[in-house]
Amino acid sequence: GEVLRRVWDRMRGREQNTRTIRLGYVDPETTVRQSEEVDLDDFISRTAKRARVYSGFMARMGAGWSKVESQSEESLLDFASREITELEATARRVGSIDTYMKSEVERETRHRLLTMEDEREAIRDAVSCSRKRLSTYVAKRDEIEQLKKLGITPTS
Repeated sequence: GEVLRRVWDRMRGREQNTRTIRLGYVDPETTVRQSEEVDLDDFISRTAKRARVYSGFMARMGAGWSKVESQSEESLLDFASREITELEATARRVGSIDTYMKSEVERETRHRLLTMEDEREAIRDAVSCSRKRLSTYVAKRDEIEQLKKLGITPTS
């Protein structure tokens, strides 16, 4: 619905007020300070959509879950890797947005702001757990393949 509304507004010549902000962060791999521009409304809507999809996965129902069930093992591994990478970027952006919002508010009112640190840590914990499970699964799968090559029937 959001995309159609934007297209419709553009066709009618309405100027769209986007809330684009420049976020700074330190790249964990290179330790170099970088920045990116983020459309805040788009980021919020994409994150909310992703949360709904994950909620469907957790409940094991919905279109997303049925699509996941029908995928091959390799495509599921690719999907999981992409989602983990995207979640890492989301956690980074949430932290940067938190810092940005604090810097934009007057000093007297900063104490009234709610921090997004808990959400960011929850995302980081989920990513860490997912990475561990993914690597454990890949290692176990590789071990089974090696045993099969050696002619040994793997147990469990």
